[in-house]
Amino acid sequence: MTVVSRRLKDFDFKSFDDMINSSGLLEENTSLQSLITRYDVVLPENIDKLAPIKSLTEVDRPNVPWYNEDIAFHKRIRRRLERKWRSTRLDHDKTNYLRQCLVELVGSMYSVLQQVFQQLPCTLDILIRATANRHGLEQVKDHNNGSEEDYEVNDPRKGEVSEDYANKMPWRMDDTVDYQDDNDAKSGPDSIVDDAGDRI
Repeated sequence: MTVVSRRLKDFDFKSFDDMINSSGLLEENTSLQSLITRYDVVLPENIDKLAPIKSLTEVDRPNVPWYNEDIAFHKRIRRRLERKWRSTRLDHDKTNYLRQCLVELVGSMYSVLQQVFQQLPCTLDILIRATANRHGLEQVKDHNNGSEEDYEVNDPRKGEVSEDYANKMPWRMDDTVDYQDDNDAKSGPDSIVDDAGDRI
């Protein structure tokens, strides 16, 4: 959005009067039509010389969902306290500023949590997937459920288990895995046997 404005606060009226007097607008024996034409030309030119038009482009950024009027109010208070503290350098002004920072932080946190809980089904699914990918739980789940898609990537029977994947598993990779008499066995807690050969 572009805002066009003209600064008239410090307008020099004396210079403006001198420009009008020397422009010929006060001459006699001038027809009305020529006077109107000269008025429409001379007056804007003189005003532009003394108070030129300035344009300012403002970027309208929509607020994020968690930013509300309460947060904006506390932000204004924080900035006012910060300016006061930086100008005075007094301890109590610094204390007031830091206290307001804590109040604003807590308010922002609760506002974010409110938005999160409003979108809880979607957010919860994203958090579960992110946690599973980080700790390898999704791949372990696929192994135990017999999913072949991700299981082929790290198949213990083929010796293709990566070191990172092995560290994510909740059991030791050096444990004996019994695949005899169980063609559908997958690497997981149900297929681990102890040293005596008994299934755990």
